[in-house]
Amino acid sequence: MDDSQGLLLILRHQPGYETAAEQLVEAVTQQLAQVPGLVEFNNAQIALFETHAGALTFRC
Repeated sequence: MDDSQGLLLILRHQPGYETAAEQLVEAVTQQLAQVPGLVEFNNAQIALFETHAGALTFRC
């Protein structure tokens, strides 16, 4: 990866749309995982975050 700033996906949904929201997040993340080097970059960023702030308190 280059000097990218990063990306954070947040999805809020109305009651009753949990399944559709989960499917959308899964589809988007599967496409993002195809970007060369992005998964490795993300894993490195998570490790760095956890070094300074402790375990993640959100799902990634």
